[in-house]
Amino acid sequence: MPTHRTIHAFSFLFILLLLLSNYAPISAQATIQQTIQDFVNYEPMRYASLSFCALEVETGKEVASHQPNMSLVPASTMKAVTTATALGVLGHSYTYQTRLQYDGNIKNGVLNGNIYITGTGDPTLGSHLMPNGTKLEELMQQMVDKIAARGIKKVNGLVIGDGSHFTTAMPAPDWQWNDIGNYYGAGAAGLNIHENLYYLTFQQKLQLNAIPSIANVSPAMPYLTFINEIRSDRAGTGDNAFIFGAPNSTVRYLRGTIPVGRGQFKIKGAIPDPAHFAAYSLIKALEASGIETNKMAKNIFEYRREGKDQRLSRTTIMKITSQPVSQIIKRTNEKSVNLYAEALLKAMGKRKKGEGSTEKGVEAVKDFWTQRGMDMEGFFMEDGSGLSPRNGVTSYQLTQIMRKSAKDKGIYKHFYNSLALGGRTGTARYMFRGSKAAGRVRLKSGSMRRVRAYTGYVNTRSGKLVAFTIIANNFMGESKDIRKKMEKVIEAIYFG
Repeated sequence: MPTHRTIHAFSFLFILLLLLSNYAPISAQATIQQTIQDFVNYEPMRYASLSFCALEVETGKEVASHQPNMSLVPASTMKAVTTATALGVLGHSYTYQTRLQYDGNIKNGVLNGNIYITGTGDPTLGSHLMPNGTKLEELMQQMVDKIAARGIKKVNGLVIGDGSHFTTAMPAPDWQWNDIGNYYGAGAAGLNIHENLYYLTFQQKLQLNAIPSIANVSPAMPYLTFINEIRSDRAGTGDNAFIFGAPNSTVRYLRGTIPVGRGQFKIKGAIPDPAHFAAYSLIKALEASGIETNKMAKNIFEYRREGKDQRLSRTTIMKITSQPVSQIIKRTNEKSVNLYAEALLKAMGKRKKGEGSTEKGVEAVKDFWTQRGMDMEGFFMEDGSGLSPRNGVTSYQLTQIMRKSAKDKGIYKHFYNSLALGGRTGTARYMFRGSKAAGRVRLKSGSMRRVRAYTGYVNTRSGKLVAFTIIANNFMGESKDIRKKMEKVIEAIYFG
């Protein structure tokens, strides 16, 4: 029989184990909350707003939070919403289709009619950056070969880029003027090409305040006029150059600075009319191959404004199928490509609302999550990429979207794999260096002036999957210092 002393020992041990079992999560939570409080007390955060939320994916239990219902500007973490929703609305196997077509008739090697490149919004068409993509030059040659195979040696009509699958508006309505002429502010058209991107190369100068000359524009667009007001700044100052110009306009103003030097300095601009450029590129390729044209490229919207589009039936001679959405969202999230996110948003608008526009895409996104039990009050979505400074979302909402995505078999696998892996890939490859959290965090980052944000998943040390969001607005100092503080919060989730 156990002695009186043995019974007391067992009782003491039982109470100790009970206390320890209860103490562990409380201690972990306190660690996360303390890390958050340290962040809040950080001097550059004196005038800032911070929203943080972390939830266990399986149970929905709150791990920790700080002002989780405060709606803040999320920057590019909005892409996480767009890409997750695209998997739900369009499906992971959805592809964009682009068609090479003609109208009229072919007689004795002469096409008495127009050639059309008809898009459905593929953001990867002719991309040199999308893995396994077909580059612009290769794509144009494939089109030329198909045209030649039809016996066409001369085109009496026009070459027309048809992007009417989407509306005429490419950038979102409230994107900033200093963004939309630059590559990241290109916006999505119904016919995109070469990532709607061109490279502008300057010959650097050694003198401060001198104007560096334009050395090259690639791909060539001789119909563009550049007003060069760029100045030379001190060595090491980096790229502070901006391209100003409206969509469909052929005039670009170049302002800001690049460093002094002896070499060349490259910046990236947004092709102002990608449908026109696609048509222009095909004309160049046709002429180089000996097929005569009228050398007249048109955007379908321009052609219709002129009253010349008779809406004749077209014959398709080539179809280009994009890679599936599962691959497109991987580059969207890992490299934070605005164009891809906007094209996905408009494709959702077209499918669900019958209109390929930003506004209808936003409606489709809100409907999708409302139908899944989300309260969308305080969720202000103005675009698909997060470039608009008028976007607003709470950390609780974004974390709930992450959690619901993780519990949806049609979304989770492809979405999770599309997110950058902390310390390993994409925009998160330099994070968590020397930390055990490296390789255990999948996230989408977001940043713009006085905005820093992250959302994603942490595979914790204890084996739980935790969804999280952290957003800071209007901080002082360097964004990289805020990033380091946020890393500490995310690390605390892992150790918790």
